[in-house]
Amino acid sequence: VLDYRDHGREHNGHFYQNLHQRFIQHHVPEAVLRYANHVVTINRRMKELTLGSSNSLSHNDVSIIPQGYDPEDFAGDAPRGEHGRLHIAHTGTFYIDRRPDAFLTALALFFERHPRARGDVLVSFAGTPREEDRKRVASLKLDDCVRILGYLPHRDCVVLTRSADVLWMTIGASRGMDVASTGKLYEYLAARKPILASVPAGEARNTLQHSGVAFLTEPDDSDAMAAHLETLYTLWREGKLPSPAAGYVEQFDRRQLTGKLARVFAD
Repeated sequence: VLDYRDHGREHNGHFYQNLHQRFIQHHVPEAVLRYANHVVTINRRMKELTLGSSNSLSHNDVSIIPQGYDPEDFAGDAPRGEHGRLHIAHTGTFYIDRRPDAFLTALALFFERHPRARGDVLVSFAGTPREEDRKRVASLKLDDCVRILGYLPHRDCVVLTRSADVLWMTIGASRGMDVASTGKLYEYLAARKPILASVPAGEARNTLQHSGVAFLTEPDDSDAMAAHLETLYTLWREGKLPSPAAGYVEQFDRRQLTGKLARVFAD
């Protein structure tokens, strides 16, 4: 059984150091697929690409088992949040076209339109820090409400997502990003918080649309993000921030997903 989840040829984020590496990336996966008895992949678009890469696989030879979360990480009461402030958090390192620029512009727009809200909002970024992000925060004069925490161990990232009021994520709009679903998305859902998501059409957006807690924009649409920030701020003040249905979240529990994998081996 082959776990096949990274169709690197389809997106602009994949770089080749030399022609030999390019050859391996293009031809070795095809050979591996040819010898696999069964293939497991993470979403429908990835299954389509997998079947398109192989002449030896049929529809029933490829199963979809999505990414998920460990329920033990989210057991017990959620940690206490930032008292009296709407806390928006992002976990993960920014890179290539997964950048905070459009979100930070949206935050500045929101404060321009609602200056009294400035003291009520805190944004936390957890992930390997980049100097360009610090400069962007400073240039927009957001130092008082945006904190860059740097790298955090996974357990601390979970604490951050559980203690935040709103979670933000972004996926760039470059070629092939329709296949991206990201492990972060499922931990965000497990935290049971509303998600402001700046993502293109594709697998991540489809999952978010069905969650009932997603506030969706295109990756670079700062105006739409600012409008969503206004809505989320209002909901927070009224104590009405949404939470996803338990049944929807629990389908991504890794115990459930392990059961699906066991059935693949049994068959």
